[in-house]
Amino acid sequence: MSFPQHLVSGLKEIKGENYLGIATCDYDSKFIEEILERGKKVYPNYHWKTNNLHIKKLKIDELTRKPAMRFENSLKISRRFGDDCGIPIPLALIYQGTTMEILTGKANGYFITQYVPGNTLIQEINKMPKTERDELFVLIKLRLNDYSRKGFHLLDFAPRDIILFPIENSHILPIFADTEHLELTGGSLERKQMLLAEQKKQFKIDYEDYLSRRELKNTLDILFE
Repeated sequence: MSFPQHLVSGLKEIKGENYLGIATCDYDSKFIEEILERGKKVYPNYHWKTNNLHIKKLKIDELTRKPAMRFENSLKISRRFGDDCGIPIPLALIYQGTTMEILTGKANGYFITQYVPGNTLIQEINKMPKTERDELFVLIKLRLNDYSRKGFHLLDFAPRDIILFPIENSHILPIFADTEHLELTGGSLERKQMLLAEQKKQFKIDYEDYLSRRELKNTLDILFE
């Protein structure tokens, strides 16, 4: 299996007896083997923390995409925005298995990012005072606007996928933990409007169980008006 040239430019190749991958920095084989060994014992979509890193075992349907979209999309965003990109910095993508196993979705895959401390929004959304919650969604809107101006449109940012990263004076920053559903807006106004409508529709689905009807309307006004 080979990775697209536009993706691997500037990255390091990881290769061992039964694994291959790409990374933004060097990892020794012992560390990789520790990840693979633990990964054998957990289900797809499971994730864990080690050495200030976050490791996610890819879902089965992600293994047949070459490469996994959450890695490629995260890399695009981090390259465009640098360290202040609003997502966990992507560090490596590793596949364990033969080329045929990888191509047919029978291998194991792991996505490694920097670990971001903080609770997820799903844990806090019903505890937050209205003013604090509104301030959070203003920050989310500002980040989404930054993405849109650079041609990126994040369609899915459910409460489970937003990390509330603590900063000074008890403030928090929203970090988007899942970039799997990212679209390029391009220069077409019609396409931008279509993607914005899709984003709004998905937001209603993701948040209607956590916000009252009035709260949902208010939040939609903050984000999309």
